[in-house]
Amino acid sequence: IYRLEDIARYLKVSRLTVSRWRDVHGLPVCKDPSGRSMTSTALLDEWIRARQALQRREKSAHGA
Repeated sequence: IYRLEDIARYLKVSRLTVSRWRDVHGLPVCKDPSGRSMTSTALLDEWIRARQALQRREKSAHGA
């Protein structure tokens, strides 16, 4: 997937959220040689699964 807009559409979030997740939470988005943002759906799906697992563990650790 190229362009933050397309990544945002795939994730069903705003472009700003994609940028924040990339900068703060390590969303796997990199730049190609021309400077365009790029990633794959497989990387995004794996990142989502890992984040969900982390959030479940954190919730369990806090007794919620």
